[in-house]
Amino acid sequence: MKNNSISKVLAPLEANVRRKVTALLLSFATLAMAVGGMSTSAKADDSSPAPAQGTWLTAITRINQVGQDFTALVSMTAGGVWLATGSNDRLNGGVSPLCGSWQRISENRYSSRAYFFAFDPSGNPVVMLRADTIFKLKNQNHLEGSGLGYVCSLQGKGQDCVRTPEVDITFTADRVVPPGH
Repeated sequence: MKNNSISKVLAPLEANVRRKVTALLLSFATLAMAVGGMSTSAKADDSSPAPAQGTWLTAITRINQVGQDFTALVSMTAGGVWLATGSNDRLNGGVSPLCGSWQRISENRYSSRAYFFAFDPSGNPVVMLRADTIFKLKNQNHLEGSGLGYVCSLQGKGQDCVRTPEVDITFTADRVVPPGH
């Protein structure tokens, strides 16, 4: 049963570790939202790079955890690869970098899904987390969106993920623009 497998993973964890895992999940759900694109090629209809492609400096707000906001770097590559890391990744055991995919779902709207591991203070993996996001490109250098968090088993088959509203997020992001020389 889905809930039993997740409960078995989370039950032995101390309450503080569970809160940290939940907080990290929320953080990374936001990161996942910053990803966008179209199909596996992540190209716009005219074969030019998708407008969301690039690296984004992201401010993440945890909807259900006041005071637990953080900053993340999110990169969306051609081909639909989504990668992220956050300012609180290494706290209390921490989490792995987020890895996933992004795609364009309509004009200036994108979705992403990313997975990552949470670790206990000794560095042992305790759970796999998933973040699903939807976001909109507001202009060439700004996007905003929201994300939903899930807790999954370490095996990561995807069918055993349990929705975890405690870690839902909203976010805004500014494109990292290289200097023009």
